[in-house]
Amino acid sequence: MSAVCCLHLVSRLFTLFTLSSVVLAAGWCPDPLADGWCPGPLADGWCPDPWLCLRDRCVAAYPVWATWSDAETLCAQSNSHLFSLHSNDDMEFLQKITVKLGVPVWTGGYSVAHERNSWLWSDGSDFRLDVWTVGKNDSDAACLGMGNEDSEMRSAPCGEMRFYICARHISGERPDANEEAAAPFNLSPGVGLVAAMWSHSEPVADEILRSSSFLLRLASGSITRSCYDLFRRQEALYVGLVYKTLEAFDLQRINPDVGSLLLDTKERYKIKYSKQAPVTAPQWLQFALLSFHPVVVDDPLYLLVALSAREALNSFVLESLPLPGSVPSAESRRLYQRWREESERDVQSAKRFKDVIENYQNKMDVYKSINVFRHHMMNQKSLHKNTECEE
Repeated sequence: MSAVCCLHLVSRLFTLFTLSSVVLAAGWCPDPLADGWCPGPLADGWCPDPWLCLRDRCVAAYPVWATWSDAETLCAQSNSHLFSLHSNDDMEFLQKITVKLGVPVWTGGYSVAHERNSWLWSDGSDFRLDVWTVGKNDSDAACLGMGNEDSEMRSAPCGEMRFYICARHISGERPDANEEAAAPFNLSPGVGLVAAMWSHSEPVADEILRSSSFLLRLASGSITRSCYDLFRRQEALYVGLVYKTLEAFDLQRINPDVGSLLLDTKERYKIKYSKQAPVTAPQWLQFALLSFHPVVVDDPLYLLVALSAREALNSFVLESLPLPGSVPSAESRRLYQRWREESERDVQSAKRFKDVIENYQNKMDVYKSINVFRHHMMNQKSLHKNTECEE
């Protein structure tokens, strides 16, 4: 097996993620005859970016928190299913990548309701129980995954949040390279990409400013400890889980400008991460985390775009929120001042995001960037809407 071919695959965008190092270390790196063309032990085929060849399948690992059914649905968007296991090599691959990720991972295994020890793969392939031992199966543990601590296959409640791996059959035909590409969405003369993204999301930011009970209480000078802590707990839960997504990347190998900003963001988010993997999450948070699925295996510039929405909103709010006319209590004054200090740090971070994105905007799809930014601005709207202060 050629070392050159492995280096070739490592140079692809997806190799920023830990999956490639697992494939490489296990000796599963195929020898492509051309970019994406992979001879397999059963059949030759095509694995397009950002998928990697794993013997006779294409695989893509997603460091995105999802329930089992959400993960299977997201895999289906790319004509794939959650990863199924059929050999000791498959088991070794899953064990290595789960250890690398440091969080539990979903596979495509699920049990039929009310039928004990009746397991199926979501891709319809045969399920062989003799390959490994499946843990306890009961009515509340109908989906199959691997734990990151013991590297064993275990059943778990399907509503738990985990990372996941998608797999699909290799394609027998290479896509037509001459197929006409969609017309690009061009920026107006003199308009930067960040300004274009913001113009399509500013109405959402305005709505957050007008409707968030947390921000309204800050502006009125009536913020209370319980309201402040409620919002910060929910925000910390979101930020902490995004930290684990960022941790799955080899940020040292990314373009220095982009990698440095992602690394700094990861370190800021790290302080809010709980080492205990989430079992369940509020509905708004589940949807917010799923929105990282389209960007984690793409050019890391789009990951920057996704993360920049939170920073841009906080910077906008700081500049737009009126100062409270009077603050009735010393505690409210302290909480308001703490919020301002944290938001001022976000202003500096938002400027860094803007500078890096606009420095590389010629390499980015404008339409996609606008949509990614707006989607993640909507995540911030969901955060504010679902952390209403009731007192």
